[in-house]
Amino acid sequence: MIRIVASIVILFAISLMALGCSHGAPANSQPAMQVAQRPEVPVPAAGEAASPPVGRKIIYTSRIDVVVEDIAVARQKLALLIESVQKQGGFLAKQELTGSGGSHQQGSWTIRVPLAQFDNFVSEVEKLGDPSRNSRDAQDVTEAYADLDSRLRNKQSSELRLLSHLEKSAQLKDTLELEKELSRVRGEVEQLQGQLNLLKDKADLATVSVTMYERQQITPKTAPTFSATVSRTFDGSLNGLISSGQVLVLIVVALAPWAVVASVILFPFWVVRRKLKFTFPTQS
Repeated sequence: MIRIVASIVILFAISLMALGCSHGAPANSQPAMQVAQRPEVPVPAAGEAASPPVGRKIIYTSRIDVVVEDIAVARQKLALLIESVQKQGGFLAKQELTGSGGSHQQGSWTIRVPLAQFDNFVSEVEKLGDPSRNSRDAQDVTEAYADLDSRLRNKQSSELRLLSHLEKSAQLKDTLELEKELSRVRGEVEQLQGQLNLLKDKADLATVSVTMYERQQITPKTAPTFSATVSRTFDGSLNGLISSGQVLVLIVVALAPWAVVASVILFPFWVVRRKLKFTFPTQS
């Protein structure tokens, strides 16, 4: 009897344990199923994610006018400064010289200078002579640069999506439409990339415009020699005679029409008077 009761108790306990496992398994496995079936977080396509922070972009420009004693010497010194700039990534963008030896000369240069050398370069240029003008300007283009960068990323993302659709396209009509749209987007990408590169170039290299003027030498006046005085006097008299002759000729030319008119008017009176003189001769 005791064995029977013990067996019943053992069977009942085993049943309870089996029932507990059957109820507990779903509870313990459900989170695992949820984790396994949880959708992955989509990775944003290029250009859709927040753009990385853009460093400050500033366009620096400077205009320097310098008056020098000898422009040839100043040009050589400026050439050395430009050479040092070129070694650091800068370059000479424009050069123009006017005048010739013995006359007033001037020259203008446009140099693109790395920002690290900008202040030093401007300071050295000022030492070439007496600066008559020195102006600087700084234009913050950070916002414009960031806007172009964001638009470029969005267009590049659109280009990638179009390429993906094009690979999956099976119909000729859809393929042609996708290629047309892809061509348009690529054109906008190239345009935005060009604008961004131009803005970056202007911000990476400062623009320095240099104009040099050669100082005019004033020659003191010297007393003229006797021969120069005689020559000057003769020339003055001859010029006066020529001027007087020209005035007389002009007077004659001006009176000529009036003389013709007077002759036409007075000729009949002269004829009548001559006839009367012969018809009624005066008695002595």
